[in-house]
Formats: sequence, structure tokens, C-alpha cells
Amino acid sequence: GAFEHGWGKWLQGWQITPAIMIWHHITLLIRTGRMNPWRWTRVITGYAIASAAILGQRYTALVFTTTSGDPLYLTTLVPGPLYPLYMFALVVFTFLSLVNLIRSAQAAPTVVQRKQLNLMVSATLIAGLAGPISFFSYKMDFLLPRVTVTLLLGCAVFMIGYAVARYSALIEGRVIGRDFL
Repeated sequence: GAFEHGWGKWLQGWQITPAIMIWHHITLLIRTGRMNPWRWTRVITGYAIASAAILGQRYTALVFTTTSGDPLYLTTLVPGPLYPLYMFALVVFTFLSLVNLIRSAQAAPTVVQRKQLNLMVSATLIAGLAGPISFFSYKMDFLLPRVTVTLLLGCAVFMIGYAVARYSALIEGRVIGRDFL
């Protein structure tokens, strides 16, 4: 059904909107200690923002709309009035995820866990650049290829996958090659 409305509808990205909120939730679960009321408040707020963003992107022009032009560039998406708020929330929750991971790395009992968490910090930072880069591309009306943002996100997914496979293989005393593939 995504192609019925033209190429622009499937490029909007509303399907991946909850990703940063899910990542923030995961980084809170990695932290030592229980999920206290402050942590639960952040999780619930994050999911509420993600739900509102999905609805806003999918059914209204409040976050952004598509225009005619070359679909290979980000400028074919026109930011709506809520787009700066959406980007602000994205940056805030990316920053909170980074804080969670850095604190977890500092509290890690082993060097292996610390290395894994530091790799996740790097991946989060790389993926987090996608939001500000997109925002400045829209603001400056710069023809930025969509592949730039896709490569940043793909690099982060690759790094997190590598960290998880490496850690799992190391813990079970196996070679990483099979797990990584």
C-alpha cells in the first residue's frame, strides 16, 4: 500500500520514527539499577512523542510533506510547523541514550563490556548525526542525497550488530565469523 500514494509516501520515514525511543528504552535497561519512576517517565514520554510523530507524519502535513522533484535528495521533503520540535525531541533522546551508554560503560565491571558499550556509544553518535544533518539540509535548502543519511544509519546498525555478535561469541567462547554473518 505504500506505493499507491506515489514515491514520496514511502520515503517519509514515519515507519522508523520509534527507533530512537526504543533505543533510549534499551539504554535505560542496560544501566545498572532498577527502572525508577524518573526512568519510566522518560520512556513513556518518549513513546508518546514517537506515537504523535508517527500520526503527524502519516496523516497530516504538520511534520513534513513531499513535493515534486528528485526523490534522491532530502529537499523533496518540506518541513511542516512541527518539524523543529520533532528534530529537537530526536536530538534530546539521542543525547539521553548517549548519557545512558557512557554511564553504563563507566560502571562496566569488565574491559570487554566497556569496549562493547563504547562501540555502542560511537554507533549512537553516528546515527544521531542523521537528524541534525537532515535538519540543516532542509534549513539551508542544500541538495543532500538521501544516501548520506542512510549510510550514517547503516553504519550504526553495522557497528551495533558487530558489538553484539562479538560479545556473544566471546562470552560463549566461539569464533565470531559465524555469528557475524
